[in-house]
Order: sequence, then C-alpha cells, then structure tokens
Amino acid sequence: MRADMFAAAQVPFAVVVAVLFVALAIATPSRVAERDLIIGAVLVVVTTALARLSFWERAILAWKITIPILDLVAVAILWNVVYDVFPATIVLVVFPLMVLAYSVSWIAAAAGVLAAFAVTLYPFAAHNTWPTTSAGWVNVFLLTGLVGFVTVSVRVAADRLSTIQEELADVSTELRGSLDDAVDRENALTLISETVDAAIVVVDSAGHIVLRNRTARELEAISVDGRTDDHLASEHPVLPGEQLVYAMDRVTPVPLEDRFVAKALRGESTEGIVYWLGAPGNQAAIQATSRPLLRAGAKPSTLIVAHDVTQLVEAIRVRDEFIGTVSHELRTPLTNIIGYAELIEADELGISSEMDIIRKNAERLRVMIGDLLSVNGSQLPAITRRHDITAIVTEVLDRFAVRLHVAGIGLTWSPTAPIHVDVDPARITDVVDQLVSNAIRFTSKGGHITVIVTADDGNVYVAVEDTGVGIAHQDQGQVFERFFRTRSARTSATPGAGLGLSLAQAHAAAHRGVIRVSSELGAGSVFTLQLPAARE
Repeated sequence: MRADMFAAAQVPFAVVVAVLFVALAIATPSRVAERDLIIGAVLVVVTTALARLSFWERAILAWKITIPILDLVAVAILWNVVYDVFPATIVLVVFPLMVLAYSVSWIAAAAGVLAAFAVTLYPFAAHNTWPTTSAGWVNVFLLTGLVGFVTVSVRVAADRLSTIQEELADVSTELRGSLDDAVDRENALTLISETVDAAIVVVDSAGHIVLRNRTARELEAISVDGRTDDHLASEHPVLPGEQLVYAMDRVTPVPLEDRFVAKALRGESTEGIVYWLGAPGNQAAIQATSRPLLRAGAKPSTLIVAHDVTQLVEAIRVRDEFIGTVSHELRTPLTNIIGYAELIEADELGISSEMDIIRKNAERLRVMIGDLLSVNGSQLPAITRRHDITAIVTEVLDRFAVRLHVAGIGLTWSPTAPIHVDVDPARITDVVDQLVSNAIRFTSKGGHITVIVTADDGNVYVAVEDTGVGIAHQDQGQVFERFFRTRSARTSATPGAGLGLSLAQAHAAAHRGVIRVSSELGAGSVFTLQLPAARE
C-alpha cells in the first residue's frame, strides 16, 4: 500500500467532513461546539496528516490498516452526534471501507463491513433508542448493506486488477528481456558486419541503400575517386551515376542497368561477374552475390554481399603471364630437339624404335605447350574430322598395357562396333589418355579399371571407372580447374601439376562436349567424356 494511496482516499474524506461541519453550523449552530463532534474532527485531521507520511510504504500490514480503522472511529463519533439531523452522515464509512477493500485483503474488507454495521448501530446503543418497527430497522441497515455490497465488488475488482497487474508485469519483464536480447543481437550483428572484410549492402525495392557496412563505405569511396579517407567513407551513400565501374578489361564503363544492384533488383544472378571500381591506376576488383531479404513487417529488400578479389585477380593474371612466358621459352628448345632428331640416321644406327619414341613424345610435348598457350588465352581450337572413338580408346589402352601390367591393375575393355564422332583425333586422344592415366595413377595394386563406350541418339560417352582412392565431395567441383590438386593427391605426394584435367576439359569444350565426374572417397571414381555424335 503506497503513501499516495492514503492521501488520495483521505483528502476527499476530510473535505466531506468539513462540508458536514459547515452544514451543521448552518442548520444547528449550537451542536458545532459539542465535545464529541470536536473529538471526531480532530481525529480526522490527525489521520489526514498521517496519510501524507511516506512511512506507510515500509510499514507492516497491522500499521497499514490503522488509518482506515481510525476513520471508522471518527465516523462513529460524528454519526453519534448528528444522526438525527443528517442521517446521510453514515455514508462516510464508504471512504475507509474502500481503502480496506482495495488496498489490504479480503479479511480486512470483511472486518470493515462488520465495523460499518457496528458504526451504524453505535448511536442507537449509546442512547438506548432502538427502532421499534420493521421499516425503522430497514432504514438502519439498508444503506450500510449497500455499502457492504459495494465493498465486496471493489475487493473483487481489486483482486482482478492485481492479477492483471501481475500479468502485465510478467509481460513487461519478458518484453524487456526480449528487447535486451534484440539489442544484443543487433549490436553483435553490427559488430560482425563492421568487422568482416566483405562489403554488405541492403537496398530496398527502389534501389535506395538501407544498410551498408564499413567495407562497403570504403569501396564506395574507391568507386568515386579512388580515395579511402575516413571522411568520404563515412558520408551518405554516393549515387550510382557517380561511381566509376568498369568491366574486366578495366577500361570499359559498365552501364547502370548492368551493375550489381540493378541485376540484383531484377533477380538476375551475379555469380562469377567481376567488375573494377575506381579510376584507372587505383582500382579494386569486386565480385558479388545477392539474395532477396524478406523481413516480417518490412518491405521486401535485397541483400548484396561483395568481396574485394583484387589480389586474387592479380594473382591469376601473374600466373597466366608466367605460363605464357614459360611456354614460349620451352617451345624454342623443343623445336631444336625435334629438328635435330630428324637428322639422326636412326636406321643406320639401329635405333629406329627408340627414335620413334623420342619423336612421338617430343611431338606430344609440343602439343601440350601449344595447349598451354591456347588455354591461357582463349578456348582451344579444334580441327575435326570423322573418326572412330572406339579406335581412339583402343589405341590409348594399348599404349598403357605394359604400365597396367607393371602396376598390377586389371583392365576391362570390350571394343564395340565403330562409333563415329567428328573430332580432332589428337585432342581427343589426349583427353582419353589423361583419363586413363589418372585412373592408373590413383588406383593401387590389385585394383581394377573399366572402360566403356556407349552412344544414344545424340551423344557418345566414354566412361573410365576405377577402384582407386576416390575424390572428396568438396573437391569434385574444382578438379577441372587449372593447377588444382585434390587433398588425396597432395597427401600421397602423387606427382602432377594439376593441369591435365583442365586441359582435357578444355579439349572437350572445344568439341561442344563435357567431362563429368562421379566419385566417392575411398570407393573410386568415374570420369565420363560426353561428345556429340557424328551427323549423318
């Protein structure tokens, strides 16, 4: 029970008592000076003063009911003096009863109702003048009875209100906890977004930037004038038309409708696209992905995550330049080797077969160097003619017969009827050679290799299946990338540069074909070359 509750109930009570004194002074001035009336008035003044004290907030229950009890005593004294002049004075019991009913308990409310009945009977007992008729008794108890019912109703309402307050307090606590959690999550997400090296941007359906992190602001600064000073990086988002965005050649401007944000808003994929931001001389290569962002109660927006891949792009450029330089440097001495080999009189020296091997492998090396130069620049060209794919596979397997025998690896190959394809035989021979060579390299002694050639209405398939070490699922998407080597190849120290499958896939692509892989780590692999069937 709070102190302001006493004040709120006591002040109206004191005012009504004051009004009673004024009315009594007008109606019967002689009674205003009666001793009992003065005692009752003093008691009301004392309880009103006590109600203003903050002591009641810390007081025990017994003390908390002191004021309404003293008020009931005051009402009894006043009622005893004026009941014959102002019978309505008994209504004053409403004020202490409401305090007991609302602020204390059911027991206090019940006790207050009984006390109200006692106050009603007090003047009759004091003067020994009891009602003599039924109507007289009804008049005595009717008003007090109604006050009692009101007191009960107030207590019921107080209990209900208390329950509601407790429920609201619980809900408030939960909401406060949820709000604190939401603030913590927002702070954590903000910290993460400001810490990561990726640029994070959220745009609404109109293309306006809703959110961007530190990296995004820095890239925006680069896209404007190549500077990354803190002042510019903290300014409002720059307009798309102010940004310098170039294609992969670093000099061709990218139109607004082809940039990341425009593509993302149209729902188009930006996977694999690299743009250069900034003026030439201080540019950053950017690759981005986008996803629709649906939030409850918010308009649809789009999340764009961009990565600065400048170092990666530069590393690829340096690598390609290195490959091109080395390939050019190897071509000249290899040409000399081939030329001088032709001058050797192999028949007279009795080394014809050995020289054939030298010439064949030198020619293969020359083709590989040419492939490196071609794949480093553009797609490998293919000069095709009608050829039997079965014959190509048979020729390759014949060359590997000795190697298979020495390695202790079994081979299953059943040549089929001729299946014709329009191919460059040298290129496709290299592809099959690479697939079979890889199968042997990664298959242990006692393993087995199966080669199958099939055809359907529009395509021809060459499948090379082995029982080797297999390829991990996470590596299968990269096996055709240049210089990529699987974990099993690296850990087993298997020799190789990671170029074979990349060149093989390039050869297949030059023939409008593709190589697919299906593998399970520890259970072997299946590489399938798919080529278009020869047109009739």
